[in-house]
Amino acid sequence: MTAANIPAKKPKKKAGKELKKVLGLKEIVFLSAGAIIGSGIFMIPAIAAGMVGYSSLFLWIVMGLVAIMMSMVFAELTSMYEDSGGVYTYVKRAFGDKLGFVVGWVAWVISWITIAMLVAAAVSYMSHIIPLSDTAKIIVSIFVVALFTFVNLKGIKHGARLQMILTGASFLILLSFVDLGWDFINFSTMVFEPLGWEYFLMAAAILIEPYIGWQDVTFLAEETKNPRKVIPKGIILGTLIVASLYFLVTLTALGSVHILPGGLSDFVAADAPLAFLAGSYVHGAGFFLSLGAVIIILGCLNSWITASPRLPYAMSKESMLPDFFADTNDAGVPRKALLFQFFVTSIIIFSNIITGGYELFLKVLIPVSLLLYFLVIASLLILRKKDPKRKRYFRLPFAYILTFLLAALIFILLMQTEVDVFVKGAVLVLLGIPFYFLIKFQADKRFTAKFFDRFSWFWDKFFPIWYGNEELKKVMNYAGVKQGQTVLDFGSGSGLSTIAISKRVGPRGIVVATDISKSQLKKVKEKVEKKNITNAVLIKETELSPFEPETFDAFVSVSVLEHFVNPRRIIERLMTLLKKGGGFCFLSFGYSFGIPPPHFLKNRHAIHMLFKDLGYDVRVEGYKKYFTQCWFIYGKKK
Repeated sequence: MTAANIPAKKPKKKAGKELKKVLGLKEIVFLSAGAIIGSGIFMIPAIAAGMVGYSSLFLWIVMGLVAIMMSMVFAELTSMYEDSGGVYTYVKRAFGDKLGFVVGWVAWVISWITIAMLVAAAVSYMSHIIPLSDTAKIIVSIFVVALFTFVNLKGIKHGARLQMILTGASFLILLSFVDLGWDFINFSTMVFEPLGWEYFLMAAAILIEPYIGWQDVTFLAEETKNPRKVIPKGIILGTLIVASLYFLVTLTALGSVHILPGGLSDFVAADAPLAFLAGSYVHGAGFFLSLGAVIIILGCLNSWITASPRLPYAMSKESMLPDFFADTNDAGVPRKALLFQFFVTSIIIFSNIITGGYELFLKVLIPVSLLLYFLVIASLLILRKKDPKRKRYFRLPFAYILTFLLAALIFILLMQTEVDVFVKGAVLVLLGIPFYFLIKFQADKRFTAKFFDRFSWFWDKFFPIWYGNEELKKVMNYAGVKQGQTVLDFGSGSGLSTIAISKRVGPRGIVVATDISKSQLKKVKEKVEKKNITNAVLIKETELSPFEPETFDAFVSVSVLEHFVNPRRIIERLMTLLKKGGGFCFLSFGYSFGIPPPHFLKNRHAIHMLFKDLGYDVRVEGYKKYFTQCWFIYGKKK
């Protein structure tokens, strides 16, 4: 919570074991197709037909081609990199950390909403087979997500095997619908009426939803053998299979609706259109298709649950999310990211049942996803100019023409979105700001310095809430600050410790206050001059380079360690400056308002291990104050 920092390379954290490369082309194809095929294919053919009639069939062809082109965009990008960041990696490399974080955060939020909506759709179909109360729906929904989460905690192999079973079943179910209905197709009953562009654009905006999910499999790069070659093939093949199935299902449905008493009108009005139509093909087929819909949706659900936690894992490794999410279990699974995903989606599921909030989530999901895809397309063009020499195992043909067409289409579709929906989508993005600021405080000294330069007045007024007179006395006592000593106040902030130390060491002693913020040091200077203190030296400093070894009798450092990705270097440097027998005290902050700290401050054991690995024995005293875990870490240099 102060401005002290040390410039250092951002180390990639390796919590637990690395992800294991066990996936091949077959698994990637099934995971890619499984992430796309979901509840949309059971409802959207009827919705689109209700808007533009039989002409929606042409839109399915167009959107299928768009989907294939988008898969090729992802294929080129994933052929360039093999980390599990996916869309986050592409946008970060193209546009920098800020936009990369925003896209990574948005993709993560999309995954939560998608998982919650998928399980809701599955339970909805289940309730047509077995009636369920609202309470039962909550229990079943959370149980299903918990079950798939448990399977995936066992390792990516288990999740991939389950996915192959579920996606294979999905293919068979949709092909069975086509096989049953093919003999009933009568093209002469399909009347294509001319309609205005506005109707087609509205329908196209809806038709994009069944294809959302291209990005999901890109998060599996670190667990795929030869990912830069395998994943591009898997994404394209998976999308080709899905687009072909979608077209066949829609062609069969629209070509055979004439067998219903009310024709297309009955199909559009049905609660479960494909199941309703299948029941007219063969008695009882509707029941089995409803059961099949549950299986297909569960397949899509598992694919999202499997792949999505790899995104926060990748962002955490690059210091763009708390290192809490980089922790992996013995199976090489990012367990905390997976469990956090389960926790958040459970809240969304519960909120839907209580408030009926899924309509809002669905409205927001499509434009937010389109915006994400727009940035991915732009990233491809930027990276072609920015990194032309990087090996690409797949290149999008006619890249400038196709990306222009895709970007134009996405822009047009975005224009169909209501303003209030855009605002609600922006709220989802803004929810990521606390994480962004937290990470910047830990990893970016320039950001930290600028923050305190601008808001030092705020810090000076509110930091004493956590660092009052009682804490200040403890810090000095634990560090063994006495009269006549030379004491370092590293990360002095606005001078709360500096003023108190100057009084305790007296005129024969010296306090050296260092900080990286000009504004913070200016406040210290004002306080020093106001109190006529003559034994304080102020230095704007980041490396502690001016000081010789064993310069100080003691040092204190308040709210500094938590601003480091890895504090080892600064601890070693501080200890070098301390005389033998000299005392030291850190006051650092762990969990704050529910936001996880760096891994080395998560508990007493982690703190002890950090210092023990550096060869120092410390005492650790913890306490909580105003929703914040505080740690006194102190000892003597032997």
